[in-house]
Amino acid sequence: MDWDTPLGVIRIAGEHANQHKGEFLLLIDLGGDDTYIDVGSGLTPGQISVVVDLAGNDHVAWSQSAGPGSGVLGMGIWMDLQGNDKYTGGNQGLGASLFGAGIFWDEEGDDIYVAGFLSHGVGQYGVGAFVDFEGEDR
Repeated sequence: MDWDTPLGVIRIAGEHANQHKGEFLLLIDLGGDDTYIDVGSGLTPGQISVVVDLAGNDHVAWSQSAGPGSGVLGMGIWMDLQGNDKYTGGNQGLGASLFGAGIFWDEEGDDIYVAGFLSHGVGQYGVGAFVDFEGEDR
């Protein structure tokens, strides 16, 4: 289900495999092996994006936008609670910030992280956090 609000799109997705693409104010995915492409907030001052993925072996890719959990001129929060996920992208991802706040939070799973510069919790003129609790990650 999607709702367009004055602040952005809110989506709640079910437990089957979904594909998500674009900007979201709030995205909650209940499970399934999902694909995320350039999901996050726009590069507009004050933007907020919160993504919560409850389960599934997901693939997340970004190249045209800031990556998962990045705050560029705003705030980005990405929480993944379960699954063996693969994150592949360009620059500015995985809990990084540039004039904002970025939080990337992974509870468990054997994950793969591939990203360019300004990634993995870097905070440049802001706050960046990359937190991964469990799993044999690469």
